[in-house]
Amino acid sequence: FALGAFAQRDYLRRRGTPRHWTDLLRHDLLGYDRDESILRSSAELGAPLQREDFCFRTDDVSVYWEALRHGMGIGFVAESLARSDPEVVRVLPALKLPALPVWLAVHREVRTDRRIRAVYDFLVRTLPAAL
Repeated sequence: FALGAFAQRDYLRRRGTPRHWTDLLRHDLLGYDRDESILRSSAELGAPLQREDFCFRTDDVSVYWEALRHGMGIGFVAESLARSDPEVVRVLPALKLPALPVWLAVHREVRTDRRIRAVYDFLVRTLPAAL
């Protein structure tokens, strides 16, 4: 999954659009609670965030997405997900976040079943373009 920083249009109208990654600290940031992936990524980029820097934290991806969609702050989500809502826009497009790997797995006892294999092969062909 290619990731980016995104915000809802109304949030940006209220708070302004960050122009540099250092501007993020003056914004409401959405983060994860126990998952440290955003913290690790920010440290790797030279902009270490702490849990306290997030105005809202959850490990539930659906709740996280809804918080972003409803203008609670700037969040870090998959580009493919962000494209699903025209009210969500990318901020700091030059900010390159590490992509998340996608694994497609099937139990070895059923991977030769032709119906399961057909679905598996379909996903292998179509998922990369969708993501």
